[in-house]
Amino acid sequence: MTSSNSAVQVILDQNSSFITYSPSNAWQSDSSQLWYNGSSFAATGTDNTKTGSMSVYFQGTDIAFFGITPHANNALPFVVTIDSGTKYNAIYPEAQTNCQWFTSYALNDSEVHTVEISALSQINVDFAVVTVGNTTPLDGTTIIVDDLSEEITWNGQWEKHTGLKYVTADDPSFDDGRPFGNGTRESTNVGDSMSFTFAGTSVALYGIFDWKTNGRVLVNFTITNPTSENSAPYSESKPFFVSTNPHPSSLLNSTNFPLFMHDSLAPGNHTLMLNVTEVVGSRSFTVDYLTYQPSFGSLGLKPNF
Repeated sequence: MTSSNSAVQVILDQNSSFITYSPSNAWQSDSSQLWYNGSSFAATGTDNTKTGSMSVYFQGTDIAFFGITPHANNALPFVVTIDSGTKYNAIYPEAQTNCQWFTSYALNDSEVHTVEISALSQINVDFAVVTVGNTTPLDGTTIIVDDLSEEITWNGQWEKHTGLKYVTADDPSFDDGRPFGNGTRESTNVGDSMSFTFAGTSVALYGIFDWKTNGRVLVNFTITNPTSENSAPYSESKPFFVSTNPHPSSLLNSTNFPLFMHDSLAPGNHTLMLNVTEVVGSRSFTVDYLTYQPSFGSLGLKPNF
């Protein structure tokens, strides 16, 4: 579902008002540089005898959930109910991994749906992704675009990685993570570039940040028409090397790492471009996905670029 080249999808962070958790004393917020927007919701007060549940309502054609699955001894089947229908058991695709751990069956996007998941034990919920249908309202949403999307243009010698896990830490209490859509693009070459055209009011780029490898990568980011049609492009050069950020000593790689953000664009059409302008040592620059807030209200109003 999340590796589709053409589907439009919106992301719901774990603290979205559309998601509720129970019982409240079984869940708590967990802050880490591994999570989208820096936090997840963890079922720390649960075990195989005392479990938790969550519920989400949305309008779309399916929904997928992402986060860290339980250790093997807690990875028992969980229970799914969609729109008060028949309950069914589901299993995790793998234990102790930050990954896409459940996807619903296809749904009618003209209705608001409720997915309830119970019998959850020792899981971290990071975010959910809803596939948009023709009647899904998009006002106030955030669209997520995987690196596999045909809407992104890659030029140069980017290396495409698929089906891999990133080792997140040398501490065994941290679990390894899969990137969104199970793939990334990695650059180690000056002159590699990427462009993405969208209609929206903000844009962000996320990837994998390596906390241990020496060297430096310099990337120039440019956005066309940042304040109005035909306004001068916004441009920013950012260096990526270990000491540019507070260094969490236990981490090897941060997933969902914010590489670039611009959240004050005029509504309309923009192009985000990046160019790798310097590579020193063994550093690389790894992209996983983009997000943007659309300036169109439904799928039928989305421009084709």
